[in-house]
Amino acid sequence: MNDLTGKKVYIIIENDKELDQGEDLITVEAFNSMIKAKEALNSNFNEVITALNEKGKTINFIQNEDYFADVETDDNRWHWEIQSPTIQ
Repeated sequence: MNDLTGKKVYIIIENDKELDQGEDLITVEAFNSMIKAKEALNSNFNEVITALNEKGKTINFIQNEDYFADVETDDNRWHWEIQSPTIQ
């Protein structure tokens, strides 16, 4: 078995908050490179935007940066962020 001590892992944390119901759904994905994590963040972000547009939902706030993204409608809020801890 390979020793992972000292290696970096790149984690996307997604928080899908139902504003009208007060529920949060937290999803975590892990990757072995920042490039893959950024690709996944952008893919998740684009999936939500596409779905909202197809449903005719109004988007009140949208932001997509290198390490985080946010989307908000009247009844939902999505937040993604990449964290990169070192395995100990």
